[in-house]
Amino acid sequence: EVEEADTWVYNLTEANLTPNQRPRWYKLYSFKEEYGLKDLSKESLHNLITDMNQGGKSLELYH
Repeated sequence: EVEEADTWVYNLTEANLTPNQRPRWYKLYSFKEEYGLKDLSKESLHNLITDMNQGGKSLELYH
């Protein structure tokens, strides 16, 4: 079971300007934190999608 889904990124321009250094990765967001989920269970994800379908706050966050 998936416990967390984080999105990590780095600045590609910065990485290309310093090719001899490793990119500086940083956490962009946590899926659970972003959408206020207690977990990533099927039930929680179903509730999230239901909220989006009904035009709830989750849809605003997504866009």
